[in-house]
Amino acid sequence: MDDEILDILHVMARGRNEFFSNSTIRLLNYPSRTSLLTRYMNNEQLMIEMMNRAYTNHLYATTANAILTLSIPQRFMEPVVITPSQIHINASLETQETSDSPCAVCQEAITSGGVRIRQCHHAYHRSCISNWFSMSVRCPVCRHDIREVGPATQTSAASSQMSSQPEDL
Repeated sequence: MDDEILDILHVMARGRNEFFSNSTIRLLNYPSRTSLLTRYMNNEQLMIEMMNRAYTNHLYATTANAILTLSIPQRFMEPVVITPSQIHINASLETQETSDSPCAVCQEAITSGGVRIRQCHHAYHRSCISNWFSMSVRCPVCRHDIREVGPATQTSAASSQMSSQPEDL
């Protein structure tokens, strides 16, 4: 009985590792991701409770006691921060000592140490955009993902709405 339960737990742990891998989680539709993950954890907890009852009944017959527990990570439902690699940052930025436009992050004039994103040409102080890229992979102005190669396209909902409105002649 002990070996059978350990085998089941081993299979469940392997399945959990596969299900919660980054590649699998990314395949889940974002709006329904929370409910699917919660349902998975609830089903796993029910299976462990059933095994616990079977194991406890078996042990009562042999006058021993044991309890299986399920531990859910505290930060399980927090969003995952995706940041670009240094290779992506280096490939997407080009040096621009001065700029007519202010830094899009701090709104101060760029007099030295400026850079711009190659695809969309938005200008920043190097320190400002480096701090930004520690939290996001997207340009703070147009939301272009710097990991994508090619010309930038407007990806934010507000930008799409603005560009779809007819211009007054």
